Amino acid sequence: MKYEDLNHLGNKLRPDEPWFTLRGQDILAPYAVLSYGNLLLAASSGPGLDGEIRRQLRKASREVNLGAAEMLAWQSDNPNYTHLPD
Repeated sequence: MKYEDLNHLGNKLRPDEPWFTLRGQDILAPYAVLSYGNLLLAASSGPGLDGEIRRQLRKASREVNLGAAEMLAWQSDNPNYTHLPD
C-alpha cells in the first residue's frame, strides 16, 4: 500500500475499528506481510469453499506477497533508513 492509499483506507474503516500498520523501514515487516500472504494461500485450500472464494484468496495472497517484495526492495535501496521496530 502506498501513502496515497491511506485516505481510501480511512473511508473503509469503522470509527471504532482497530487497525495495525507496518512500515517499510521496519526490517521485520516484510516477513510479517509474507506470513499473512501464506495464511491467505493456506485458507484458499480450506474445505467447503467455492471456486470464486478460492480465486479471491489466491489473488489476495499474490497481492500481499507483492507488497512484501516491494518492502524488501525498498529496504535494499534504503539501508540507512531501515531498523528494528520502534
